[in-house]
Amino acid sequence: MIEDFFEFLIQHTNKSLNFILSIEFSFSDLIAILALISGIVVPIYIANSLQNKFLKNTNLKSYHVKVLDDIFLDYKNFVEDLIKGNYNRREIANKFKMFTIRFNSIDNQNLERFSISQKLQTVNRQLQIFVTGTNDYSSTPTSGKVKFSNSAKVQIEILYSLLIKTNGDIIFSLHK
Repeated sequence: MIEDFFEFLIQHTNKSLNFILSIEFSFSDLIAILALISGIVVPIYIANSLQNKFLKNTNLKSYHVKVLDDIFLDYKNFVEDLIKGNYNRREIANKFKMFTIRFNSIDNQNLERFSISQKLQTVNRQLQIFVTGTNDYSSTPTSGKVKFSNSAKVQIEILYSLLIKTNGDIIFSLHK
């Protein structure tokens, strides 16, 4: 009985192998199979790689815009307090130093990651030079609060609005 089972198994195995080995592929069959495989695999690969690249780039841009928003919230508060006369000369110099570091970092990232050559630090520097060059700033004792004239306040607001415009241009460039 066991011998019959093995003989049956051997016969059917040989028939299956002979059938598989007897299949002949023509050149056109091989091309059709390759076309079918490439028609399925290549689009899946392209969609997957493009989707990952798009998501990574979108997330990086969103993070970058968030960082810009945070910096500009701090800068808005700084300018408002500056115009109100809430800072002494040392505090103003330290604030400008902090913003210089932050804007230089952002400007470098804009250039490296997104090929954006507009610079926020350039406008920040113009505002810093203006503020520290006013008679109001120069004539105030180091520990005294700096009170700006109305014309200086207007010029500070004009330079601040230029900084906001530059930031808007950068964000627009990020979303192109």
